[in-house]
Amino acid sequence: MRLVLLKFKKTSDLKIEVSFLKEWQTNYGLEIILLDEDAFINFIKDKPFTTDYHYSIFVSGNYRINFDKVLKGTYYLIIDNSIKGWEKPDSSSQENEAILNVKNYIN
Repeated sequence: MRLVLLKFKKTSDLKIEVSFLKEWQTNYGLEIILLDEDAFINFIKDKPFTTDYHYSIFVSGNYRINFDKVLKGTYYLIIDNSIKGWEKPDSSSQENEAILNVKNYIN
């Protein structure tokens, strides 16, 4: 799991580019999740959380993800390959290792 702290000064659109550097051999279940501070605390503590900004990736490739009209505030952008989110990736072998580049843009 990786995370990036983002602060929105006004309602904005968030664009995320994900490019995989290694092809997966199986159906992986990587998640891109944007959480406000309360949801992030629940996520870390393995408690239920909700978000309007979630994207699941099951096949390696290049992706452009749009999270529209994110309200002003502090958020955590999470790239999750753990079992904390909704998807449960198979991490039983090195063939499922996720190696990727992620760029984000706030409009």
